[in-house]
Amino acid sequence: MVIVFSFTLFITFCLLPFIFILYNPHLLISSFFHFFTSGIIGLFWYYQFYPLSYAS
Repeated sequence: MVIVFSFTLFITFCLLPFIFILYNPHLLISSFFHFFTSGIIGLFWYYQFYPLSYAS
């Protein structure tokens, strides 16, 4: 359950910048940085909660 939740957060934070790019092409650079930082945060939460999936 935890792994699904963290994976959903990862997908959500990674897809948000693409939505910004579609509606605001002039924010491409800021959206890229948002994608980069959110991807790192998403991977951090993903690998932090990943071992918990074995315990449950």
